[in-house]
Amino acid sequence: MDVPFVENGLIQLWRVDTCRRGNRGSGGVAGAPPHPSPSVSLVLGIGHQYGCVRALRWCPTRDVWRGIDEVDNDKYARPPLGLLAVGCSDGYVRIMCLPHPSDLVPSSPS
Repeated sequence: MDVPFVENGLIQLWRVDTCRRGNRGSGGVAGAPPHPSPSVSLVLGIGHQYGCVRALRWCPTRDVWRGIDEVDNDKYARPPLGLLAVGCSDGYVRIMCLPHPSDLVPSSPS
């Protein structure tokens, strides 16, 4: 029987803002400024010891981008970002419930 490959790994969730408000670029119009570079930032890293990730499947929650005040007036009631099914080389599929990134990092002062 084969021994499953098990090693440390990291699943990364990145935020990519490709269309920033007020700076949408030319859309192909001659003489207009070029499209801006996307803003990219790492928002969540999930360390694990399950080996190589062989498959990922994402299922977002329905109301994830609603404001906190729109969800039952409870500051801890924001729905999770979604569910992530992760199939790894240790032979198992795990279902992870990912929190909303803004619930993990304190907001920076304005």
